[in-house]
Amino acid sequence: MFKRLLRFLQKDDFSIVPAKPFGISRSNISKGALFIVEKLQEQGWEAFIVGGAIRDLLLNKNPKDFDVCTNARPEQIKKVFRKAIVIGRRFRLVHVYHGKEIIEVSTFRSNTDQSKNFDTTGRILRDNYFGTMIEDVSRRDLTINALYYNPFADNIFDYHGGIEHLRKKTVKIIGNSRKRLVEDPIRIIRIIRLSSKLFLVIPNALKREMEKQGHLLKNIPKSRLADDLTKMFLSGNALRCYELLIELNLYQHILPPIKLPTEDKEKKVLKKRFMSAALNELDMRLKSDQVISLTFLFSVLLWQNTSTEVGQFQRKGLNPYVSMKLAIDSIFTKGKDDFWFHKKHMIGIKELYLLQVRFDKYSGKSPYTLIRHRRFNAAWRLLSLRVILGEVDIKTVNWWDNFFHGHDSVRKEMLEKAKAENKQYRRTKKNSRKLKIR
Repeated sequence: MFKRLLRFLQKDDFSIVPAKPFGISRSNISKGALFIVEKLQEQGWEAFIVGGAIRDLLLNKNPKDFDVCTNARPEQIKKVFRKAIVIGRRFRLVHVYHGKEIIEVSTFRSNTDQSKNFDTTGRILRDNYFGTMIEDVSRRDLTINALYYNPFADNIFDYHGGIEHLRKKTVKIIGNSRKRLVEDPIRIIRIIRLSSKLFLVIPNALKREMEKQGHLLKNIPKSRLADDLTKMFLSGNALRCYELLIELNLYQHILPPIKLPTEDKEKKVLKKRFMSAALNELDMRLKSDQVISLTFLFSVLLWQNTSTEVGQFQRKGLNPYVSMKLAIDSIFTKGKDDFWFHKKHMIGIKELYLLQVRFDKYSGKSPYTLIRHRRFNAAWRLLSLRVILGEVDIKTVNWWDNFFHGHDSVRKEMLEKAKAENKQYRRTKKNSRKLKIR
């Protein structure tokens, strides 16, 4: 134990630095987190604010939450706080309730292989062996997350040069990159999310390893994968995350049944613009605190393949509605074992897609029924994006926008005009057929 401590203290990148020069003090920490650290320390335990909160404070960002780490075991933590529950099987943690805050409190963990249970691919299944602070530091994923702040001593323990890596805007894994990614492949997604969010550079060697181990993402439980992918897409940097997924050939592992387009260069450019426009809009909506629809996001992710299948069915002579239904069924059947999003979102995707067909109907009560549909706005946004792919005329998008916002008299006039134009179109088509017969 003492030899291990001595080795750590002799490391060039180990340091204990005062927090004040970095603009960090107790005033930056939530009342709940301070209360928990103080109570644990009063009981004789070590306790620190750890991880992402300290990283964000060093970057002058407001942390979304504060985590606490201690040498007290979960049962011992629970005894200190009246409102506390032990959660988790893979990693046992304690949620401590303080007012409206829920603070996650974890126990220092051992970093030896003997303390972990692995599956056949090397992924950690269970890790509930507790250890020392030094061992806990070594099991963290990134150097920029291995920062421990003692708000009452007002200093930061930086064991792996995380502060310097933040200054250099670079991502560095603690330990062997391959081993750490195999242990928990979800780290691949987290590295992409953090590097995009914080504008950090991923070294080329790490990029290559992420690409190489990307196939292991399919072994992650769907609920856990869904949590991290949703965080990634809703990070406010979805476009940059998507670009990294494509660059590192990881998209195929995120949605295995969804193949990237193999058409000519021009079509690939259009499809890239489609995704870029959709994800850029998502980022802008997040930045302006607008309502975000996960169903819409997933609809965008699946649209290109669905659209391709719709075209295949239509070329067989099937009408648009039947073609869309068959395409949806085909995509969902292919992805039933791989889709990580919830069933309710799949139902929503189906609704959004079927509404696309109804945008071609301008007569009778259909337009009025459509604009009253609860998913009209999302369906219209998808319709707008399809202009980029050349699937929809911008005039159609504008017509529905004007119809939705127009008064009754305006709507009536628009429908009469559309009816007349449709009548003229049918007459022209009929005359064209007569000329061919002659």
